[in-house]
Amino acid sequence: MRRSWIWLLPLVLMLGCKDPNQTADLPIRKIVEEVEFVQTLDGDEAKFRIDGDVKTVQFLQVESPSIDRKQPLGEDAMDLTDSLLKNAKKIELRYDVHQGKSLVKAYVFADGTNVQKELLKKGLARKREEPFGKNRENLVNDLQATELEAQEKQVGIWACPGYVRNKDFAPEKWCKD
Repeated sequence: MRRSWIWLLPLVLMLGCKDPNQTADLPIRKIVEEVEFVQTLDGDEAKFRIDGDVKTVQFLQVESPSIDRKQPLGEDAMDLTDSLLKNAKKIELRYDVHQGKSLVKAYVFADGTNVQKELLKKGLARKREEPFGKNRENLVNDLQATELEAQEKQVGIWACPGYVRNKDFAPEKWCKD
């Protein structure tokens, strides 16, 4: 009887090996969900009414300068996000992973416009490396290409060499006033 299960071990090991850049296929309530805008918290974070509850949504794949830490361009990033969301007739969240009861991570679309892409295009955010689902590879590649264009044009956060670090921003390297 024990020998009949031995053939399963290689199969289980193979199934457990996945691309480290992709999330596990986790059960998610909805892939796309229409929500109501409540408040902008930062360039890459806002509150929305989701299923009747107000929840904080962290924007997947991007990081903008923080207004709490008074980082240069933080207010510009927040203003762009606020403008896109306040003026939108329809806001959709597209999920990869639904986390916890209060924090949600999602791609945010305002009237069909990808908010993350707009932040990257204007140099008001950098691409944050984080896992993504198989069905989001094209979206993530598009965000990466948009960030590279902003870098080449040296707009926003890319205008001052050294301001963008590996995982955060260096306000002391900001070269404009």
